[in-house]
Order: sequence, then structure tokens, then C-alpha cells
Amino acid sequence: MKTKFYFFLIVLSFLLNSCNHKNKEIDLEQLNGYWEIETVETTDQKVRQYNINTTVEYFYLDSNFKGYRKKATADISGKYRSNNRKDSITIKDEDGVFFLKTNTQIHSQKEKILELTQEKLLLENETGNKYFYKRHQKLDFN
Repeated sequence: MKTKFYFFLIVLSFLLNSCNHKNKEIDLEQLNGYWEIETVETTDQKVRQYNINTTVEYFYLDSNFKGYRKKATADISGKYRSNNRKDSITIKDEDGVFFLKTNTQIHSQKEKILELTQEKLLLENETGNKYFYKRHQKLDFN
């Protein structure tokens, strides 16, 4: 009788433990498009709000999860303007955790994708700072 009880406890603890470590699915194709920064939380608990953004970030990923990231400015007509600078990006899956790797001419960075939905993007850089983005909505004066 004791053996069955211990066996049950071991199986139950294994199941609970595996559920706690399960990563939620992320649809990486949702990264494509224009995003604007909302908030930055630093490791020393400072929070910076961005109520008005003059620039947005455009992400493009192909089917191999390679692409680019660039800064753009939305003008009053709803069109986006940017320079020709595109920083290359790749998505890497490291044990079920997705990382966005950006390479520029000057440096490279690695950010953990903590959340990605149609409307939200949350990235954490290597120093622990968190970047909260929202999907950019074009200006509409009609």
C-alpha cells in the first residue's frame, strides 16, 4: 500500500513539475510589422513611459526566421519613411525559449522574447531591461 502511495506522489510531482516548466507557444510570424515602444523597465526598477513616439520599429521575418529590423517615422499621411539602414535579425530557439538576435555594423544584441501576440511584444535584453511594445496604429484624421 505504501509503495503505491509513494509511486503516486512521484508521478504527481513529476507531472506538476513538467507543467511549471512548459513554455507557452509563440507565433513568431506575429512579429512582422510596425511596433512602437510603450515602456522600458530597467533592472534597478526605473520605469520610463513613452507616451508620444516619433519613430517606430519595423520587423520583417521570412519563413526561415531571418530578416531585418529598421527604424521608421510615420508621417501625417499614414506613410512610413525610413533610411536604408536595416539591421539583420534571426530568431533562435534555445531549449524552448526564443531569442531575437540583432546584428548591426557596430554591435550585436540578444533579446529574449517574453511575450508576443498580435498587439503586444515584450523583449528582455541581456542586462535584464524589459521593453514593452504595442502594435503601431497608423494616424487617422478622418
